Amino acid sequence: MKLYLIRRGFAQEGTNDIKDAERSLTKEGRQKTEKVAERLLNLGLNF
Repeated sequence: MKLYLIRRGFAQEGTNDIKDAERSLTKEGRQKTEKVAERLLNLGLNF
């Protein structure tokens, strides 16, 4: 069995009003996350 740990991309700054899981990714966070997903697919990994 193989285990892959993938970090979440950069998100908005946290505040007391927004839970961590509800913070949206920044533009840079989306772009980097898409690149990681593309590389994983190129390795034959499906998720």
